[in-house]
Amino acid sequence: MAGPADEAPDPAPDGDPDTPTPAPSRLTGTEGATPPDEELDEALEAAWARAEAEWDDDDAHRKFIALCASFGRLDAAGGRYRAVRESDPERAEVAKKQIDRIVAHAMATLQVTRTEPSERPRRSLLFAALVLMIGLLSIALWVWLDAQR
Repeated sequence: MAGPADEAPDPAPDGDPDTPTPAPSRLTGTEGATPPDEELDEALEAAWARAEAEWDDDDAHRKFIALCASFGRLDAAGGRYRAVRESDPERAEVAKKQIDRIVAHAMATLQVTRTEPSERPRRSLLFAALVLMIGLLSIALWVWLDAQR
């Protein structure tokens, strides 16, 4: 009977057993994967706590926003800064600046991921219109020829 030590190691994601598997990431245990919600929330909470503790340090805010952006959670960052802007007039100016930064980051991300509309639907529509026109002309010709008899 073969035990776990006798089994071959799992191949790398590309199927080649000679290719090393990626090293686990600090948050997730797997390279490039999204961490579980609990770990992600802890990381975001820690970064937010640093940003709040160092409110006048622009670098702390940049790091928090970058972390949120890397996990697709700019909405969470925006919500935190909006709550500060609405509840704390002394910190509202910095919060507004960070909200502007978040919006700019989101717009840049949208621009990068934007795709141009394909030509395929236009060609399909043109082909369908051509077939319809030929069909209508054929019916009109048939009716006209039938009326000539």
